[in-house]
Amino acid sequence: YLLVNVQISNNSQEILIVDSMNNFEYYVDNSKLPYSLNSELVLTNLNLNSIENNISVDQSLTGYLCIELPITWNILEIHYSPTIWSSSDLILEIENTD
Repeated sequence: YLLVNVQISNNSQEILIVDSMNNFEYYVDNSKLPYSLNSELVLTNLNLNSIENNISVDQSLTGYLCIELPITWNILEIHYSPTIWSSSDLILEIENTD
C-alpha cells in the first residue's frame, strides 16, 4: 500500500463533495487499478483519516489516499476529478525510485 497525504482547497462558489472512491482514479504503468476495499481498513488501523467530506467555499480538507499497488510498479498516476463522470482536473504522478 502507498499512503498519500492530500489537501484539497475549495476555490469554487459551491460546496465541494470529496469522496476517495468516486473522485479519484489510479493508474499504474498506464493500467487502471481497481478501488481497493481494504484501503479504508488500512487507514482505520493506522488511525488516519481518508480524504472524504464536504468542503465549504474557501475551506480546505486534508486526508489520506490509500492505494494498493503491485509489488513491481514504476509510475503511479492519481487522477482527481471534482465531479463524478467528468474528465480529470488534476493528475499527480509519482515515480517509484526503489
